[in-house]
Amino acid sequence: MRVLPLLSALLLLAPVAAAQVPSQPCGPLQFGKVTPPSPLPPGGEGDVTVTITNTNPVTPLSVVVSAATSTAGWSVKTGDQSISSLAASTTQTVTFHVVASKDAKQDMALSFSATGQCTGPGGVSCPTSQAQCVTTANASGAVALQQGGGLSFPGLDNLDFPIEYLVAGVVLVALAIAIPLLVRKRKPGLAADCPEPLKMVRPGRGTSFPIDIRNPGAEPLTAQFEVGPVPEGWSAFMPLPEVQLAPKESRSLWLMVRSPAQATTGATADVEVRLRSAARPDASATVKVRAEVNPNAAEGPTKVG
Repeated sequence: MRVLPLLSALLLLAPVAAAQVPSQPCGPLQFGKVTPPSPLPPGGEGDVTVTITNTNPVTPLSVVVSAATSTAGWSVKTGDQSISSLAASTTQTVTFHVVASKDAKQDMALSFSATGQCTGPGGVSCPTSQAQCVTTANASGAVALQQGGGLSFPGLDNLDFPIEYLVAGVVLVALAIAIPLLVRKRKPGLAADCPEPLKMVRPGRGTSFPIDIRNPGAEPLTAQFEVGPVPEGWSAFMPLPEVQLAPKESRSLWLMVRSPAQATTGATADVEVRLRSAARPDASATVKVRAEVNPNAAEGPTKVG
């Protein structure tokens, strides 16, 4: 008769014992290293990678990883990343594509979240006691915005073209205005020319070269003549050391050149005449002529002076 009470006691305790069987947790997911791209310029884009680990030593999990940001001017273009089966005690890397708009002003703050689930029979294999268990994890990272990548002006940052183009346009316009003004302010100097820069001369005789000079400016100038060196035995000079020119005035003077009596046929003398203004050192001009010895040249003046 004592057996019946004992059996009754065991039957009453059985449901309690079954209810107290401990169920193992899924085990926490853990985020690891976050690897951002190099600093991105406004309008740039790149990839961010993050590692996630299933720390449970027994149970595999199906995992969904998300990335999001609330930083103005930034966006995450990649959707949620799914891992169908993250084995126990293993780590896997997922990648997200991020974009910095042209309006981005600061570094990007990036947040990650993951959900792992053991679905039981029909899904990822796991003990019955762990069916439908869910584990989550969170992490954060940052992506740097490239600073100093271009010019920035308040109120002009929303233009649809780089500020550098606007600056270049302003510089070109300024040059287009300034150059004519600078040229206009520059006072014209002396002008000189010789319509007959080559002449033949007999040995021991002389010839003359017409030197046309002009003052193109609006102020009077005094032109001073300097005759350059000539070969030995030759002579060259201007009849006047200087001449005064009124504004816009033109005059013609003669450069006299004489060959030596012993000059041979074909001998030449190159003569340079420089015109300078004492009041305007920048107002100068140069004329070059050549005299060549030819016994058959037309008769020139017997005297030069």
